[in-house]
Amino acid sequence: MAQSESPFCDLELRLFQRTDLGYPVEITLAGQQEFPRRYAPLELAEWTPGTDLAADGQRLRDLLLSDGDLRSAWAQASGQAPRRRIRLRLDRAAPELHALP
Repeated sequence: MAQSESPFCDLELRLFQRTDLGYPVEITLAGQQEFPRRYAPLELAEWTPGTDLAADGQRLRDLLLSDGDLRSAWAQASGQAPRRRIRLRLDRAAPELHALP
């Protein structure tokens, strides 16, 4: 691997202000490949963590990716880039999501 290459690929998830359909989510892989916008459920804002960090991460991921198309985009990105650096970006207009760990 060349020294300028990173062993990780950036996977960005952007969550926007809620709509009647839920929270719009956009996924971008390596700043180039964009997946179609889909929606996370409104229940995402009501999620509260427990005491087990690993279980919390699983529950949060499962809720965030409960939409089948979002789950497919995640799986496709995972297959293309097994080592990902995940960046979660929350819209300023969705302050109720800012409490997510």
